[in-house]
Amino acid sequence: MTIPQPLLNAAKSHRIIPFIGAGFSRVFNLPSWSQLIDEISGLMGYDPEIANLYGDFLQLAEFLSIENNGLNDLKSQLDRSFNSSTIDISKSDAHLLLTQLHAKTIYTTNWDSLIERSFAHRGIQINKIVTFNDFINADPKRTSVIKFHGDLTSSEQTLIFTESSYYGRLDFESPVDIRLRSDMLGNVLLFVGYSLSDFNLRYMWFKLQKLMAREKLTKRQDPFAYIVMAKPNPIFESICRNSRNIEVISLDPIDTQNSLISLMQELVNQAN
Repeated sequence: MTIPQPLLNAAKSHRIIPFIGAGFSRVFNLPSWSQLIDEISGLMGYDPEIANLYGDFLQLAEFLSIENNGLNDLKSQLDRSFNSSTIDISKSDAHLLLTQLHAKTIYTTNWDSLIERSFAHRGIQINKIVTFNDFINADPKRTSVIKFHGDLTSSEQTLIFTESSYYGRLDFESPVDIRLRSDMLGNVLLFVGYSLSDFNLRYMWFKLQKLMAREKLTKRQDPFAYIVMAKPNPIFESICRNSRNIEVISLDPIDTQNSLISLMQELVNQAN
């Protein structure tokens, strides 16, 4: 695995902004999106195999929300699945290394609180950003963890879970979008924990391309973002590099977890 020099330079000057997806927490064996929908469908009395015949994950989530009169009960189930007290954050070297990058901002599409818990484990206070008021009250001296799809400990209105809520995020004018436009200037985004088939990833790049066009950043010489992938894919890499100004970093497909830790460790070495 070769780490591009511009990314190392960004780490050294504390200009990396991590964007964390579900795969970053894979060491804890958290349920996948499909497993989660199956689990919730079963709890509500629906046969998961039959339910999956009638819609995709977002549509099924919307249906379950309608049938359940909102997300509050579903939130409780999500919280039990993702924020179990039995999870030992010290077992994830990747999370602990993330706290040592000196990143001013960390974005995540995850609902779990594992990033927050990793900072707490090291005795570091952060700003957890979910609502507009969180932006107002944030301490500028602390790292801000921006929950791009909401948070299970906040109101259900913040949670991006259903089809309607996903598409509602496409307006590009929420406080989070405004902050993201600002963060893109002079910094480097690092996507970790996403797969090629991940809806979050495709959706995010659509947003970023729109933001880049709006801010006239499309001719930036160095990549504005890097994505860490579990295995090489030359077609995907070519599209990213030539059409989206995104550089792909391929982990060792035989041992992705240790390869990710090696990458994070080298970035931390540069940052410190």
